[in-house]
Amino acid sequence: MQHSSRFIGIFYIFLFSAKKYFYRKNFYSFHKINYIIYEIYKR
Repeated sequence: MQHSSRFIGIFYIFLFSAKKYFYRKNFYSFHKINYIIYEIYKR
């Protein structure tokens, strides 16, 4: 469980860092990122 917490922490840092970049992209690119997140949590 400690490894999962570390992964989620790094993942949220990644999202926070890339937030401005994603806002400059179109909605389709952002939707693809959400789909990847969904695929990760679905497992």
